[in-house]
Amino acid sequence: MELALRGRTTLIINGLAAFLPGPLCPGTFRVQHSKSAQSRISFLHPLKLLAGYDLRMKNILHIGAHTGQEAPFYKALGIENVVFVEAIPTVFEKLQKNLAAYPAYKGINAVCSEESGKEVQFNVSSNEGGSSSMLGLGNHARLYPEISYVETLTLQTVTADDLVAEQCGDAAFDFVVLDTQGAELHVLRGATNILGRAKALWIEVSEEPLYEGGCTFDEVSSYVRKFDFRLRHVNINRQGWGDALYVSGTAGKARPE
Repeated sequence: MELALRGRTTLIINGLAAFLPGPLCPGTFRVQHSKSAQSRISFLHPLKLLAGYDLRMKNILHIGAHTGQEAPFYKALGIENVVFVEAIPTVFEKLQKNLAAYPAYKGINAVCSEESGKEVQFNVSSNEGGSSSMLGLGNHARLYPEISYVETLTLQTVTADDLVAEQCGDAAFDFVVLDTQGAELHVLRGATNILGRAKALWIEVSEEPLYEGGCTFDEVSSYVRKFDFRLRHVNINRQGWGDALYVSGTAGKARPE
């Protein structure tokens, strides 16, 4: 089921789609969760959603890349350049192997945060590193008791702005993807230059902090609004977390009805 954006905000709550007449401001709605297990729609990748704004992404910065599972999808959609950032050295090795088939795509081993040169205790999770974070498990442990931390690494942080300046020639990224397990606001605060040049953001969000000291959907939305990013799509599951698409007010003009 394809959904096209026409100047509206798309909400997908537990598989149900709803359309609002314009962009949402944080705090103006209350998420309602469906209890029906039958109510599901196909996953909408943000790059397809952006077609409703006639936005075609060429350069992507993907922070929290894990093993680069999205690389084939990016390639199939004609994305020219992607930089994948992964914090865990052993997971990064797998990322590099997976990117061997995509010579235009680059992997960087780094922990992004709001400050460069700070040592952090980075927690590696038992699910092949999929829930790893610089934050404690918090509510994640209650929602997913089968997942635990099995190792702690001492790593040094770098801001996304410094990382791009040092390793990417200060490239301009159209699209920024953040999947950093509760630390998204930390990363955003160190990416002000990147936000000033990006056209769209795809960020993992949660209604309440999923990790100890983690950020909320409202906090993320309020922060990126300072850079004129408007919420256009949000998908929240029954556990209260999901993904949100923000489009720059200067770049994203919806196609007319």
